[in-house]
Amino acid sequence: MVLGNAGVMHVGTNNISDRRSEVLKKHYQTLLDTTRNKTDARIAISVPLHTCRRGSDWFSRLFALQSCLCSWCTLNGLGYVDNWSSFWEQPALYRMDGLHPIKRAIH
Repeated sequence: MVLGNAGVMHVGTNNISDRRSEVLKKHYQTLLDTTRNKTDARIAISVPLHTCRRGSDWFSRLFALQSCLCSWCTLNGLGYVDNWSSFWEQPALYRMDGLHPIKRAIH
């Protein structure tokens, strides 16, 4: 999403289950580097939501990814949208699948 001279990139979780965290981090970094090189807009990263009822393995990978993205944003002067804290222990904000937010949570 681009707003004037600013853009927000939401980082999803579809590849978390591949068990290739370092490859995924490298892909995100390449995407962010490419985006930064192609625009003068200020960029903010909207990090993945944690999940409900997906197990500790999924949670661990997501936590590592969001921690990496937070550090990367800080080091590179990018904005950081902390969805992790906003949705923490808020199961009512998720659909029954425990992965996707309900419409009320994203407006």
